[in-house]
Amino acid sequence: MITINDVLNHYWDTVGTEQDTFKIRGDNHFSKLNDYLNDKIHAKGIPESFISCAYRNRKSWDMHFPDINVAIEYKTFTAKGIAGNKNNRIEEALGSSIDLKTKHPHYKLGFIAVFAFRENSMPVVKAREIVIEVFDRMISDGHYDMFLPIQTMGINNHFELSEKYSLDTFIKSINYNTQQKNGSLSMKSNLNSFFV
Repeated sequence: MITINDVLNHYWDTVGTEQDTFKIRGDNHFSKLNDYLNDKIHAKGIPESFISCAYRNRKSWDMHFPDINVAIEYKTFTAKGIAGNKNNRIEEALGSSIDLKTKHPHYKLGFIAVFAFRENSMPVVKAREIVIEVFDRMISDGHYDMFLPIQTMGINNHFELSEKYSLDTFIKSINYNTQQKNGSLSMKSNLNSFFV
């Protein structure tokens, strides 16, 4: 069984300590995260799955659980890029949510932010705090339904950044959605047999 420790160690094994941009763009650095979510969530997930949108024709989500109407995006924030790119990441996340939820308002969306750096300088830590605060507001405003911020500083050196947005809460929220979906399907099935 894959653990979150395995997932984050695989990230460093793939991209290296210098966090090679080419390797990150190859998208293999989170392949273990796909496996982990498929193991933990009570529905079948499809990696790199396209979903139709309101303003763009479609958008690829890192993990899609079509049977329960859940889509999840993963993003890495590195020390080199977080201060300059945090606003771009936030705008992308907000735009993707609005685009999908306008067409599919019943969808539940999750965002996993992996802060992958050893540095603890004030600008980097402040930028990380801003990202977490903004996602907290996006959850409150209904743009996202689940959020998971994780810090990884190297092999076997990972920790959660929020008690409110813990890994356990993230998984339980999705599985709760699965139970709700299955419950409503079961109810429809019972009603159909009642009226036959």
